[in-house]
Amino acid sequence: MTNKKSAFTLIELLVVIAIIAILIGLLLPAVQKVREAAARAKCANNLKQLGLALVGYHDIYNSFSHGGIGSTGPLVAGEPIHGFGIMLLPLIEQESLYRKYDFARSWHNTTLNINGVKNSDLAATVVKSFECPSASRNGVVTYTTSSSSGSVNVTAAPSDYGPASYIDASLRNAVPAVLPASFKTNYKGVLRSFSSNKVSGVKISQITDGTSNTMMLMEDVGRPLRFRMGAPVSTSVSNGAGWADRDNSFSVAGFDKANVSKSPMYGTCAVNCSNNNEAYSFHTGGVSTVFADGSVHFVNQNISILNFASLITLDGGEIISSSDYN
Repeated sequence: MTNKKSAFTLIELLVVIAIIAILIGLLLPAVQKVREAAARAKCANNLKQLGLALVGYHDIYNSFSHGGIGSTGPLVAGEPIHGFGIMLLPLIEQESLYRKYDFARSWHNTTLNINGVKNSDLAATVVKSFECPSASRNGVVTYTTSSSSGSVNVTAAPSDYGPASYIDASLRNAVPAVLPASFKTNYKGVLRSFSSNKVSGVKISQITDGTSNTMMLMEDVGRPLRFRMGAPVSTSVSNGAGWADRDNSFSVAGFDKANVSKSPMYGTCAVNCSNNNEAYSFHTGGVSTVFADGSVHFVNQNISILNFASLITLDGGEIISSSDYN
């Protein structure tokens, strides 16, 4: 008797291949969701470290750190400027980096400082606590930023987190009105820029809206590349990419979806519309933030510009529902 060897027919092979393709198609979105969930968790953990560092800074100096150091108006020639990240270095296990930094020179200064190193080289040191994994960067970024002597080209280690220091005048003075008249005088956030590191920052006692109702830091990822509603904008850049850059802090102006070429670009979209000095993330549905009590919250991207602005100001007396964040 002859034994016949069994084999797959062509149709059976095609069916198997089709089933495998379907399974892969179902699996890939699940894998992407798991990766995004992990990246969002890591991003929130980074912000938690920075939030604890800010609270720790207040415990030591009886005030929060500055959002930046340098003249709050036009920059003064020869005046050193520094970003918020520098002041937090000792509190995020970067003591050696902090000790080599020279506050008598600007963060991007390229000459040897009193410690025998360049501030610009220190500012090009990648610190993972300042980076969101969803940004998918490798190393330093190169861009043009402001200095007391004009624009300057820099190479710096990036930060995907920045202080929301103010509500921008273009949003406060918008015609037709976007915010109530009370924001004309009530527009200051917690981590503001001050002219010197010897000037005291904001104290908890000054946050009359409550530390659990007031934001300090938020995601503004992807800089210096400009992103708009999920897509890169090749013809533009966004300022303040470096953790040591004073321009890392920003004034929130919102975004106008209906007129993306408007200047100044103020509008009613508060989250995930533009990373040009606005709250922006690569996460689905919102942006991670740090509140003044050190807690981390995920703010819904559908939050109104009024509620978002109210969460930034420290003494406006607004009542904001926590349904906008978790």
